[in-house]
Amino acid sequence: MYEKQLIDELLRQVGSDIEVSTDTVEVEGLLEEINSNIVTLVEPLEYGSRGYRYIPIEAINFIRVL
Repeated sequence: MYEKQLIDELLRQVGSDIEVSTDTVEVEGLLEEINSNIVTLVEPLEYGSRGYRYIPIEAINFIRVL
């Protein structure tokens, strides 16, 4: 039930900077897309490069819009 609400809210936040927390990691980045219950974040890395994080919806404990 809550997973659907989370997905709906995330879809409204695509293109926003967010923080995602799981049991093992906290990640900040640009919410790029939600596809097949996977959240894709783009993290800025050094020297202008980017890194991608793929986080399963069911692993997310909380999300904060920055």
